Amino acid sequence: MLKLFRYTPVLCSRSSLMNNFRIPGFFSARNLSVNIDYDDKGSRLNLSELTELISEKKHVPAKLITNILGRINFEKLTVEESSFLLQCCGEFTADTTKKERDKISKMIFKGLQKCDKLNTDIYQTYINVCTDNRVPINTKELLNDVKCKPDQQLYKCLLENLCQNGNIEEAYNLLELMKNEGFFADEDIFNSLALAHAAKLGLESAETILLTMKTAHVQITNNTKASVLQGILRRGNKEDLDKFLEKYAFQLNENQLLTVLKELGLSQNISWLPEIRILYDTLTLSREFPNQLRNVCLHLVHMDRSLNAMTILENFMLGTENFGFFILEEMLHCNQKIDEIIFLAQHIPSSESNGYIIENLTGIALKHQYTDAAWKLFENLSELRPHYFWPLLLTYQQQNGELGVIQVVKKMLDKKIRPNHETLEYYVLPFCNLNDPHLLVDKIHKLGLTFKELLCPALIVLLQKGETKLAAALCDSYKVSISGGKLLNLISSSWHSSGDAESIAIILQRYCESSRVEKDLVGDFLIMSLEHCANTKDFANFNDLLKVINEKKLKMTTSSADVLCKVLDKNCEEHMSQQIRTDIDLLLDFRLKPEEQFITHPRDMTLEELECHLIELEEKNMQTRGVLRKLIGDHAKSGNDERVKQLLDRFLAAGYSETPGMKCMVMYSFVKGGHLQPALKVYNELKENDPTFSVDIFKILDLATLLVKNGRFSQAFEILQQHSKSKIFGGLLLQRNCLELLKACENEQEQAKMFNFLIEKGFCKVTNVILGPLVRIHLKDGNLQKAVSVYISFVEKYRFTPIKMEIIKEIVRSSDENLLQRVLDVTIKIHGKTSTQAVLIIALAEEGREKILRKILTLNKLPVKNELNKWSERLAKEGKVEALNTLASCCERLPKEIIDITLIYECIMKVHSTNNDCQSALKLYNSLMENEIPTSKNLEEQLCNLLRHNKCDIPEKLKINYC
Repeated sequence: MLKLFRYTPVLCSRSSLMNNFRIPGFFSARNLSVNIDYDDKGSRLNLSELTELISEKKHVPAKLITNILGRINFEKLTVEESSFLLQCCGEFTADTTKKERDKISKMIFKGLQKCDKLNTDIYQTYINVCTDNRVPINTKELLNDVKCKPDQQLYKCLLENLCQNGNIEEAYNLLELMKNEGFFADEDIFNSLALAHAAKLGLESAETILLTMKTAHVQITNNTKASVLQGILRRGNKEDLDKFLEKYAFQLNENQLLTVLKELGLSQNISWLPEIRILYDTLTLSREFPNQLRNVCLHLVHMDRSLNAMTILENFMLGTENFGFFILEEMLHCNQKIDEIIFLAQHIPSSESNGYIIENLTGIALKHQYTDAAWKLFENLSELRPHYFWPLLLTYQQQNGELGVIQVVKKMLDKKIRPNHETLEYYVLPFCNLNDPHLLVDKIHKLGLTFKELLCPALIVLLQKGETKLAAALCDSYKVSISGGKLLNLISSSWHSSGDAESIAIILQRYCESSRVEKDLVGDFLIMSLEHCANTKDFANFNDLLKVINEKKLKMTTSSADVLCKVLDKNCEEHMSQQIRTDIDLLLDFRLKPEEQFITHPRDMTLEELECHLIELEEKNMQTRGVLRKLIGDHAKSGNDERVKQLLDRFLAAGYSETPGMKCMVMYSFVKGGHLQPALKVYNELKENDPTFSVDIFKILDLATLLVKNGRFSQAFEILQQHSKSKIFGGLLLQRNCLELLKACENEQEQAKMFNFLIEKGFCKVTNVILGPLVRIHLKDGNLQKAVSVYISFVEKYRFTPIKMEIIKEIVRSSDENLLQRVLDVTIKIHGKTSTQAVLIIALAEEGREKILRKILTLNKLPVKNELNKWSERLAKEGKVEALNTLASCCERLPKEIIDITLIYECIMKVHSTNNDCQSALKLYNSLMENEIPTSKNLEEQLCNLLRHNKCDIPEKLKINYC
């Protein structure tokens, strides 16, 4: 069995020998520092770190050697220091390949050669390093270059190099030369020859060397046997290995074991490791062995033998803390295949210390900006959270600006991870172009985020930048709620810094309207704002703020008014104070009660707050019925059926019973999740156990839609009939649900039957939206004639023109002039000639029919400019850049009265800006410049903002005006 124990430290005399590397005893930081150049900042380079690392038997980082190498003055190096530097290019530099180590050693050797610093010791060290790196040396060339007389040790080093690299013939030529110089063969020479013969010719050939040793009365030691074993492992002949183990069983020492493990690791025969266990099963390992084995494993990783390294480690260090993690980490640094890293990580035996290997590897990948590896590791994490993506957002922003940020957000959403408030506020929006916040919000909204998720972080970022007007315009455009104590503080400080009372009042009004409880938000805001006032001008601005707030019909409590008056008494002049008091009185609402310490009621909690509240109640053994019901309802609304199931089980386990309303919510969650059978099961239970309970019509419609999608039209129709015995007043409220139901019908007759039923029973009214699926079903079937007939009948019967653009584009595609004329004639009756002409122009542009489009535009006499402007903006919003390009190319020579070509180019630039397509945007701008087409200020600003936020070069002409 292997035994690990700690050796007692011993004091070495002049030098200490470690793995054939002799470290001079007088080697200290003081000795080295005098020969080191200083860098630009005057800080000394630590060559002494190398001595310390080797003395502790750690590996020497290749980057450290390279760094020091670039600053060393070779003229001032001593022989010992020179030799030491070369030694560091051998096995102690484990974190690189043999090829890279050889490259560094040659640089050092050439530097010493130029300064005439070479002697026998340095030559020997250089040869040993080349041998360790498996680099063959040109013996004749080196011996010719040696200015001093070579000694026996130098010849032996050269012979070992030749034998390690399999050059047997040259080795014997060198032996002949040594013989002529009067040097005799000893054990070291025979060991080198035995290794060469075993590696190149096999065990039988190596035994001839052993026989020669006996004849020459040279003892065959364990070192000799270890050399033969090394050669056999390098040759890779299993039969030779079996014979060797049978004839030459012996016990390896620690250095020999490390050499054998390295040889085995570099081969393709790591499976032989258990068979050579008999050679070290009684070996007592020192406390330094783990570090030395670590170096071997690190080198194997850099030699693309990571699996072998892990196999070796399993045989010696299994069960140790963080077992194998350093191998996986080094594989990451070496940019090895991430799939192999993950495979090894997943197959490391689990323990308390390595239970989070994938998480830790992900952290390293993020820290070092290994983005490709990080994305792959994310796929193997048991749970992903938004903050895991923060380093990636920063990295991608540094590389590609806004484009990089948008890419990460898209990938987050693809992985079902929604960026939370903090992610948007600190890592997304600040790195995007906020000059047009509407464009940015729409851009991110298209990725899948809601306006509610985006608005509050966007307002915070805008206010922090002092853009109060943009913030107010954004707040006014999207009718969603905003909240958060930080935002209220920011609104107050933004008023003080900007003095923009109008914009601040708009944001404050939305903030107050969004509050789910009656809190004195206006009073809190005014108290914070008054605290910013320090002089007469500030108090005058505060008075103006009160007037604007009064215009917005915002109110506060008497207690807040009292606080404001006390502040005024202390800090404000009497005349101004009186004016402000008058305006404060106008804001009072005596029905508002003074605010106590506020504790949110569960009915006003968010989903996350409810989940936390449930945990709190369960820990205190309090009743959870109400919270569970609220959670089930909220998750049902979002269609989170998995969580609904979990909560329902907890609800029933707690001894509570389901109400019809709860069952209805559960049913609807299954419907939204597309789970038909469980949804029908709950529906039937509800109908059987609570026949008088009225289910919301929109839920019935969605259930019917799910049934139709699953090919059960008759059952869907039957359920709808059961719930339509009394007149239904759906109108526009149920239009979306009815539309989805009609779209689900794939049979013409079934769709027509469902449409007539929905209209007759009052589920919805006839609109373009509702009629659309009835025309589109024929387009999907390729029956254009029937689609046109249905379209014309609807125009004549209902005076609606459903999907007119789609049908005109389809006719343009078919080139059927008669059909096109029929459709245009009936459409003109509803929308008039100008609007219809504009639709035709846009349809031709979308289909790329430039020839006929030019003709129509040239002959056009109708005032279509305004209509085409609206359509151009719509095309931009839909991202149809090809249609806009076609339209622009056909309109270049037309007068401004017919079409605004400048607006079209602005719309094209807007699409490129939305897509973060810098290349296309620059191409458009350069094309306009080449053709001497004037560009608007708006287009140029859009281009500059796009390029700036994506870290691209801005054209020199634009830099003058916009940078």
